[in-house]
Amino acid sequence: MMSGYLQRTTPAPAVSSLPAPGTGEVPMVLTLDELRPNPDNPRTQRNPRYADIKASIASRGLDSVPKVTKDPANPAFFIFSDGGNTRYAILQELWAETQDERFYRIACYVKPWPGRLMCLLGHLAENDLRGNLSFVERAKAVVSARELYERESGQSLSLRALSERLRADGYAVHPSNIQRMEYTVNHLLQVLPTLLEGLGRQEIEKLIALHTSARKVWFERTDTSDAAIFNPIFGEVCKEFDSEEAYSFEGFRAALTRHLQLKADKPELTYDHWLLALQGENVTPRGITAGSVVSSTVPDERAHEALLPPLETAPVHSDTEEEVTVGTSGVSMPEPLPDTRGSVPETLPGERVTTDTHQHVTDPRLKKDYQEEQLPLVGATPSSPSLLPPLPTPDGSPLRFPTASTSALPPLLSATDDSDGLPFLPDEDVTLAFADSGLEPVTDIWVVSPLQDDIDHLQGSAFRLAFELAESFELGELLVQDSDPASAGFQMQAGKDAIDLSNSPAWDWLNELSGKTMLLSLDFLLGTANQPPALNDFLMVKVMRLLRVLRRLRELQREDNSHV
Repeated sequence: MMSGYLQRTTPAPAVSSLPAPGTGEVPMVLTLDELRPNPDNPRTQRNPRYADIKASIASRGLDSVPKVTKDPANPAFFIFSDGGNTRYAILQELWAETQDERFYRIACYVKPWPGRLMCLLGHLAENDLRGNLSFVERAKAVVSARELYERESGQSLSLRALSERLRADGYAVHPSNIQRMEYTVNHLLQVLPTLLEGLGRQEIEKLIALHTSARKVWFERTDTSDAAIFNPIFGEVCKEFDSEEAYSFEGFRAALTRHLQLKADKPELTYDHWLLALQGENVTPRGITAGSVVSSTVPDERAHEALLPPLETAPVHSDTEEEVTVGTSGVSMPEPLPDTRGSVPETLPGERVTTDTHQHVTDPRLKKDYQEEQLPLVGATPSSPSLLPPLPTPDGSPLRFPTASTSALPPLLSATDDSDGLPFLPDEDVTLAFADSGLEPVTDIWVVSPLQDDIDHLQGSAFRLAFELAESFELGELLVQDSDPASAGFQMQAGKDAIDLSNSPAWDWLNELSGKTMLLSLDFLLGTANQPPALNDFLMVKVMRLLRVLRRLRELQREDNSHV
């Protein structure tokens, strides 16, 4: 799919024919000698699309004009302010290989120095848009952003405050995601530095759930709260699995179980006892029904302020992220301790779990492309609910796993129910995680990041969304990128003899959305009483996002034309 996407893009126009630069930006031609990569770029690993991007640049040059700036602390060179480090490395290689001037002299937009923080967020947003940063790379960048915010303001930020600052500056991250990211960097990255660089979010979430469960079980079974004893045990296991070749979650859990059994030195606690305890601790509210959506009937704003202390200084702490795992010890929830960086909930509101109707991609052609990022919602294999005692809720009533007749479940229960009772935050009330993949991942249909709120970025976004739709209907070769400032960012070509367009609503829709006039049928989106819609839920989200992007793009184009 990626190769087809690259083949059907068209050369970017010259700087003079591009839309006017943003406020304070100046078009300028710079040489490679005058440019340097941005040291705050969150990407630490080679871009997985490096070879494809290099082939594209070699054949057509750059598709877009990079934005650069000058750091007052190092004014000798221009650095990339909104992504571009990968393209810079590729241009250096191509210049060394070919000595072709078009790879040496680069048309750029020079913008005023926005500060390190905005450069970092600009690279984050651009890399998310173009290159699929790994979870750990994003996590480290968000942790760095926190440090810059707190250095700038002179005070610590709660999770909610940090989330709001990031959103205001153009990079929206839910507090629960920030909590997961910080936990990963502070607690797991130091013992699994190589492995985590290559793991996706799903596997990291499973490790978070396992780690927190193992700590809780260890503290309970050994009657100790000394993290200095548990940490070396976990670290010893990590040494054996700190590579993608050596790692499997099941193998890691088995090795950790063996180490816990040996170090506990309690003959009555068998391997099966430890394994069952760890598996039981990893039953999560989200794991009960894949696609559940948690919505609070009694919202508690303070619940979002809970923040976990670092592992090294926390004797017995509750640690998990978006995987809000439910403990199985049958003990009452302890009173939460005060948090030094944000308030914690005094009570845990009752919640309802409602079944979402979203379906995962079922088309075999799509499943292959999206399955890596279409993550299950379970942190680990749940034990049978019948083997686990009912859990107490804050009001004293027993918590039972939902059946056909019951769905009440408090989602803020701590993953480990440790002594401080600090709960992990709930996920977003409505999640589009199943559509967070593909050429243009979608996590929010409406929000347009201020860092990408310009004609060039929106045209690129529209093209990638349209290409995913076209490719799913085997029309990818008929969709081409259109960089005209007044275009939708793409256009449909006439069909070839081998492709029958006489009954192709997908072609009609994409052709219409590109700006052509044609009567559209809602049956394509909604289906009828007798026929299902042509789009599954995954692609429907892409269509809705495409409509939003095109609305904003057309708005900017109208504003641009009004100034002519």
